[in-house]
Amino acid sequence: MIDDNIQTRLTQRQALFYFGRVMKEARGLGWLIGLCLLGSLLEAGVEVRLPQVMASGIDQFMVSRAPEGVRMQGLMQLGAVYLALVLLASVLGFALAMGFNQVGQRVVERLRNHLFAHLHHLPIGYFDGNPVGRLVTRVANDTGTLSDFFTGVVANLLCDLLKLLVLLGALFWASPSLTLSVLVLAPPALLASVAFQRANTRVNRDIRRLLAQLNAFIQENLQGLATLKSFTAEGKMQAEFDRQNREYLGVEMRLVYLYMLFRPLFGTISMISLAIILWVGGGQVSRGQMSLGTLVMFVFYLKMLFAPLDDLAERFNVLQSAAVAAERLFLILDAEPEPQSGVELSTCKGRIEFKGVHFAYDPQKPVLQGISFVLEPGQKLALVGATGSGKTTVTALLQRLYPLQQGEILLDGQDIRSIQVDSLRRQFGIIQQELFLFRASLRHNVTLYRQVSEESLREALRVSRASRVVEAHPEGLERKLGERGNQLSQGERQLVSFARALVDDPPVLIMDEATASIDSLTEEAIQEALTEVLQGRTAILVAHRLSTIQSCDQILLLEHGKIIERGTHRELMELDGAYANLVRHQLEKA
Repeated sequence: MIDDNIQTRLTQRQALFYFGRVMKEARGLGWLIGLCLLGSLLEAGVEVRLPQVMASGIDQFMVSRAPEGVRMQGLMQLGAVYLALVLLASVLGFALAMGFNQVGQRVVERLRNHLFAHLHHLPIGYFDGNPVGRLVTRVANDTGTLSDFFTGVVANLLCDLLKLLVLLGALFWASPSLTLSVLVLAPPALLASVAFQRANTRVNRDIRRLLAQLNAFIQENLQGLATLKSFTAEGKMQAEFDRQNREYLGVEMRLVYLYMLFRPLFGTISMISLAIILWVGGGQVSRGQMSLGTLVMFVFYLKMLFAPLDDLAERFNVLQSAAVAAERLFLILDAEPEPQSGVELSTCKGRIEFKGVHFAYDPQKPVLQGISFVLEPGQKLALVGATGSGKTTVTALLQRLYPLQQGEILLDGQDIRSIQVDSLRRQFGIIQQELFLFRASLRHNVTLYRQVSEESLREALRVSRASRVVEAHPEGLERKLGERGNQLSQGERQLVSFARALVDDPPVLIMDEATASIDSLTEEAIQEALTEVLQGRTAILVAHRLSTIQSCDQILLLEHGKIIERGTHRELMELDGAYANLVRHQLEKA
């Protein structure tokens, strides 16, 4: 489960570890990274050369006693050199920005693809403990934060570090004593940076945690808006959203205060450094120990030295956000996926056997207790019982949506744990009570983007009676469905579910309350199709409406995860037990 309440600070070692993992996605781009590194060094050298050109102009021509013509010619030549260096620095800056952005966007693209693919391979149990809104925040917002990191930090930070090293070398070369005088302020600046980094890390963690909660809350409310309106609960939800929004505002303001405190502090240190240069350097110029041009060069170097520090607060913000985002993304990528090993099934007859199966979502609350049955190929099994008796869990375990905890489940005599999971699930056609429809065409909602022949698709539509849904709209199969396919009636959605299950001609059908929420006319259409659909197929039917299962070869009545009665409809009616009471109760209600 994703933990949004991590309180420990992300150390520099941890941040470097996660950035290292992110950069593994840059494989194949080493040549481009190498060129960018070389370009950064060249750009730093060019920018450091600019104040030296200015110093030469001051000492050699502005304050010299040379003839005016010589001085003007020399200044023109140096001006041309200065302009050429500026243009070269601009071209290098543009090329570096393009190069680093190319690397960054490719890395983020690969990471986003890995995340999307990995989410598809995680077990269902992972999503039971992680709200969808929170996961959406990870994939969308956190990858966006990493993109900002590459765009706004990596290129500038690398160039600034190289420039800093070159600058220090140039400063010591020009005047070691003046350089040491300025560097007296380095320790307090470093301490301020460390303090800011630590505080910034904590605040960014809180921002990420609260933003994920806020997104999850918004998504859940929009999905359940009809329910909220029905129960007039909008006001209560608005009050709760206001509370969460105020909490998020408070954390964002903490970041603003931190930023506003840190940036002026560096500005103050910069002004003090300038005062030291004017005081110490000015004295050296007056005593003839330093030229005026060198003093001016020092002033420009100081500006170049502190210019990156002025933006350091913002870069720390992006840097720490990116580190936290990378950590959260890798928490998802490190989640254990479903095992993909196993044998491929070439054919499937459809013999299903449960041997002493026990299962619990919560160890303290068992859901299945010693379930055993055999379903021969072509037979129909019905699972009956009250809500929470374990019916749907039986079908979920058969599909390996959850790991089997105790007992065995065999398909054609083979333990399903030894079968490759995708190969196993291809043997089942699932007809769901609550069908999820995507924002795509009707064709893609039936095929789920799988390669299906037109003949197979048309046959599935005919058998399922979903052809009536296709023919009801001028665009037919190319009809675009909106959010969750809400423009379709419940009955039409069930027919589409039926067609989706049949399009691959699976040997085993699982019908999970497939006719529980549809009108009698649609149910009649499905009942007409059932005889044809189930012919030669193994089928498991989970149903509340007992009228749909009377022809089944075997009926299991579950109660609190145990089979309390089994047999055919006729046998169970003659037994005159719990099943017979259920039938009589439904007949009375009818």
